[in-house]
Amino acid sequence: MVELPKWSRTLEQGTGRVARLPDRIRLFRASATEREYSNAQIYDRECPPPWRPPLAMTVRARFSHPAHRLRGTAGFGFWNAAVAPGVRGFRPPRTAWLFFGGPPHDVPLALGVPGRGFKAAVLDARRLAFFGLLPAAPPGFLLMRVPAL
Repeated sequence: MVELPKWSRTLEQGTGRVARLPDRIRLFRASATEREYSNAQIYDRECPPPWRPPLAMTVRARFSHPAHRLRGTAGFGFWNAAVAPGVRGFRPPRTAWLFFGGPPHDVPLALGVPGRGFKAAVLDARRLAFFGLLPAAPPGFLLMRVPAL
């Protein structure tokens, strides 16, 4: 069986499950309703996490239906928990992740790009540019609701 490092833990919520197989760790989610949140993840209790570059993740994502018939969201990647049980202080978020949103999900992250389907993103909120733009975030979120803008 593939073993997780001693500092790693698993989290299963709703129908999300983590299965340890002989040659891999499988994270999956069985069918769920629209009123049910499901999650399967591996996380590190240590702060900061012991992972160091270079680091690789191999993912083979499969879905039960074609993309246009899927409902809900799915994502995988690396990220830290800025605020979490047992974590002292605040750690600005740092992420590299892939995300899928099935219709009717519609969150365009860039102009001229559909708001559904697969997306990739990185965020490093420890950079000075993040803190420089932070005061503009609340009015910016409100102004994004205005179609003309």
